[in-house]
Amino acid sequence: MAAKMNQAIDAVRAQETRTLKRLTHGAKVILTHSRWCLLKRPENLTEN
Repeated sequence: MAAKMNQAIDAVRAQETRTLKRLTHGAKVILTHSRWCLLKRPENLTEN
């Protein structure tokens, strides 16, 4: 179950990153390394 959730998160994150890169003409995309932000508990997130 957890493996399927991780695959789904990766697929959505990767697609969104590709879309943003295309729309911003290669500008730095904020979603880079965002997988861990999505998987962490909200109370453990730092400001970055």
